Amino acid sequence: MAAVAVTVALVTCGPYEKPTSKDGELKAALFTIRAAIADYERAKGKGPQSLQDLVSAGYLKEVPTDALTGSNSSWSVQRDSASRGGAIIDVHSGSTARGQNGSPYSSW
Repeated sequence: MAAVAVTVALVTCGPYEKPTSKDGELKAALFTIRAAIADYERAKGKGPQSLQDLVSAGYLKEVPTDALTGSNSSWSVQRDSASRGGAIIDVHSGSTARGQNGSPYSSW
């Protein structure tokens, strides 16, 4: 019975793929930056104009390194409309690679 359950799980879900350490590092950095953006926006009533604004205002000690590009300046920022100030509202990896699940890291 257990063998049937495992077979069903493998057929329906595919084999388990352990996340790479780079995946974990990227997720942690994205979480940290996104939390800082949200805190900045709550406190100031608007989003930051640059990631460096988060450092200058004390929300980050430094801009985290993108684990996939090895740089802290390669982040792809998503901005609000220009009519609303063009503030940063989200951030993504600057990598063009794809994760183990097939989705581009730049969409995480």
